[in-house]
Amino acid sequence: MGFNISGLAINKNYKDSFDQLQKELGWTLKKESDINFETASSNWKEDGICDVYFSENGTLLFISMDMCTESWALENANTLTFALSETSMAFNLSYCENGVVKRSIMQVEDNRMSEEGEKLEVENKSEDVSEIIWNQMEVVLGKSFWSIDPNEKAERYLFVKEEKAPVKVVSQPSLPKQESPAPEINRSSFTNQFMIEEKINPGTRLGSMLLDHFIMCFVMMIFTIPGIILGVSKAFNISHEQKNPDLFGDSMYFMLIGFAVYFCKDSIHGRSPAKRILKLQVVDNTSGKPASPIKCFIRNLFCILWPLEALVALANPERRIGDFVAGTKLVPFQPTTEAPKLNWPQIGVALLLGYGAILLITLSFNNLLPGGNEINYIETSYNEPDSKALEQLFADSLGNKLIADIKIYDKIQGEDLKYISFIFRLKKNDLVNDKSFEHLKSEVLPFIYSKFPKETFVGRVQYVYQSGNSSHITTQYLDWREIKR
Repeated sequence: MGFNISGLAINKNYKDSFDQLQKELGWTLKKESDINFETASSNWKEDGICDVYFSENGTLLFISMDMCTESWALENANTLTFALSETSMAFNLSYCENGVVKRSIMQVEDNRMSEEGEKLEVENKSEDVSEIIWNQMEVVLGKSFWSIDPNEKAERYLFVKEEKAPVKVVSQPSLPKQESPAPEINRSSFTNQFMIEEKINPGTRLGSMLLDHFIMCFVMMIFTIPGIILGVSKAFNISHEQKNPDLFGDSMYFMLIGFAVYFCKDSIHGRSPAKRILKLQVVDNTSGKPASPIKCFIRNLFCILWPLEALVALANPERRIGDFVAGTKLVPFQPTTEAPKLNWPQIGVALLLGYGAILLITLSFNNLLPGGNEINYIETSYNEPDSKALEQLFADSLGNKLIADIKIYDKIQGEDLKYISFIFRLKKNDLVNDKSFEHLKSEVLPFIYSKFPKETFVGRVQYVYQSGNSSHITTQYLDWREIKR
């Protein structure tokens, strides 16, 4: 991603006289919090923030880039004003001694727009501007930037009154200018060059999508596992209740919460778990502010078209199809002075919309599936006397092989037919192979049809053999209507 930092290095430790430093610079600052050096030196410092680090012999202030395109100088100290953007390849440095400019360089890509003063000693090591900045910073601070522990203490201040114009410096007469083919300096365009937004490469974009998908699938599993456990346990329950091949059943409604969370994964400040890891953020395409929970929900609805979205994101890492519809885009995360307040009502609405959307999709899909062998019988037509009588007949004729549990319903919806549910608990395992099972059916089915002719009922037969903790179940449906069709 490259460094994109700017600030002011001073060869004097102002820890005990920080108020005096503010006065000399013309700044008014208010301390917000203690931070570490890693945070202080993070990319793209926002306007209104001043992060301060004190070395043993120096002071390093990180401020916004647009404050560092001119010189900040102190009459009784040496200062290095620097702005370094490896993303846009724009560099600016101004080194002053006791308020006098000694050296300044302004460069965009390979074009030196301005170069004044005698070369610094560090320029003998390298003519690369970024290296000059790093090396001169070490000279001023008495300590290499790279040797500072990321966890060392720093302090965050907020500008109460920000003086954009630099402190007036004492000019050195006839400061020698270096020959340069550069055009006339345009400070405004140069400042804008620093502000070029860092681009997201396709690899990072695809990595974000894959990592998000992996993390959110894990989150969804948290809501799915209880349904799986309940569904599996129900699958081994032996009852007259009709069951379609549905692993989740009513627990589906709980499981769908996980999908709703997936759709709303960016609702907290436009940053899903993967985006926090990769330092990305979903923002409003117009305002640049973190996208609202509703907009994040809308963009993530298009995750249903995942393969297509992945292809579009590779071609345009900032905006996939969902972004164009929702009016959002993906950008590198830039820490702000204060995180925006969470809009809990909108997050709640987004979750409800997400749940409603996935429920509608699921129910629509279920309606397209075949209805299985479920029979719409009328519960109130249950005929207990006939059911018990038929059980007794089975006990008298086949009681040495099975125990019958039977329910007879005299009516099914829309047809003049009975519905009969049979559960035969076998005394030996006649389900062990096809031959023994066919022999069992040759005894059971003729007996059923002798009492209830084929065209007078539809039914289901469950053959069950249980031994210890194991169960063997085979189900047979008796529906002459299917043969007739």
